[in-house]
Amino acid sequence: MNKRYLPRLRGAFLLCGVLSIFLMACNSKPEDEPGYEDSTSVAVTNFRLKPDRNVMLNLDSVFFSIDLEHGIIYNADSLPMGTPVSSLVPVISYPSDCSSAVISMRGGALREGDINYMSTPNDTVDFTGDVTLTLRAQDGITERSYRLKVNVHKVKPDSLTFDRQATGTLPSRLGSPLAQKSVAFGGGVLSIIEEKDRSFSLATSAKTTDWIKFPLSLPFAPDLRSLTAGENALYMLADNGDLYTSTDGSAWAPTGKNWNGILGAYGSDLLGLRKENGKFFHTSLSGLYPEAEIPEGFPVSGQTNMLTLTNNWAVDPVGFITGGLTASGDGVRGTWGFDGHTWAMISTSELPELHDACAVPYFVYKQTSTIWRQTEFPVMMLFGGVLADGSLNDKTYISIDNGINWSEAPENLSLPADIPAVRLADAVILSTPMQGSLTDAWEDKPNKIRQRLNYKIEGYDISWECPYIYILGGMTKDDRLNDIVWRGVLARLTFMPLI
Repeated sequence: MNKRYLPRLRGAFLLCGVLSIFLMACNSKPEDEPGYEDSTSVAVTNFRLKPDRNVMLNLDSVFFSIDLEHGIIYNADSLPMGTPVSSLVPVISYPSDCSSAVISMRGGALREGDINYMSTPNDTVDFTGDVTLTLRAQDGITERSYRLKVNVHKVKPDSLTFDRQATGTLPSRLGSPLAQKSVAFGGGVLSIIEEKDRSFSLATSAKTTDWIKFPLSLPFAPDLRSLTAGENALYMLADNGDLYTSTDGSAWAPTGKNWNGILGAYGSDLLGLRKENGKFFHTSLSGLYPEAEIPEGFPVSGQTNMLTLTNNWAVDPVGFITGGLTASGDGVRGTWGFDGHTWAMISTSELPELHDACAVPYFVYKQTSTIWRQTEFPVMMLFGGVLADGSLNDKTYISIDNGINWSEAPENLSLPADIPAVRLADAVILSTPMQGSLTDAWEDKPNKIRQRLNYKIEGYDISWECPYIYILGGMTKDDRLNDIVWRGVLARLTFMPLI
């Protein structure tokens, strides 16, 4: 071998040795290093509260989320408003080889200081202030701190709260309107207003703010309160019973039908009443449903707007109307339902005799098991209207079984006293976009509730649609139009959805 190449070979072997040592170091696993402690050695694996009937029933079933990434342990389903959290006993699970577990309390209403959880696991913790749990691994160096939060509602989540809209009044062009009818249509609300000079206006809005208003010229004298919205069309009777339809509320065309009343939209069809030879008959715009004489006790006027809902005991959607007056002028108690074939009285628990009331579908939440978790129930709510003695109804009624049973709503679900009793009011449900950040959900917005709301997540931002009840108009006891728009919502539906 040529000796001049030997230094090069020695250099190459030396370089390979250095590279092999470097690669071995790069490929070595952290857990193979002396004294290495994996982060799981200080990971909380479970957290709950010990049962305490003096605090609340089923306290031990409250679910706590453990966010290992951010070091946060909290209950997303906040405890009821007023729940005392100053003397609770946590039950914490963590690896058995932890050398210490210390709970620190600062700024509490009852106590402050540190607790050695390992030696005194049954000691109470004051969660009214800042509470942290610090776990230390067996090496005495690796440790992790967690912020512990027991969230309590700051408001009653199952209360309906109403406020007067910024717009304040109905969408009249001239002010002081005489009459109105409002319906949910096209993803927003549509109103036809009879102005103080007896002319008419059409107003539309996506959320009862920023109304678009303009004069409306109708080719007929309208029965304004008969205005009804279908899936893709509007319907209204003339004062002589001729039925008209429109796709936008501005241009109206005759249907060739003459009715004595509109019951409501059912799918893409329209159900109504026709009178012949002194008798009332059920009829439909399409003719799909054969005409039949109305059953005894069926309302011919003054019934609520028809709600079409689905339920577990019918194959097809069911249309519901409540209250009203019969052909002989008697008041109707309870709810009638149409299942796509026949009408039948379905109420077993009767309402008082009511006519010109308003109905709206909504939601309530109830605890249905020993597990501390709320279950959603669709409900029908009814308010306003005229009682048998001629006075206006100032109570709210609720049905959780689609009109079979009715009861007076509890105070938290009733209309507030500052909304006057009215008849012929309208109510629509409109969704309002809301948003929040998941990064501050546990700190600034702790009232997250498991619920039906559809939500969308982009990064740490979450947005959802909150269903608000809008109440428009209504005639007061002195027969004046209540020129106010009110907006109500179940408080929990405004909370950030639980994900």
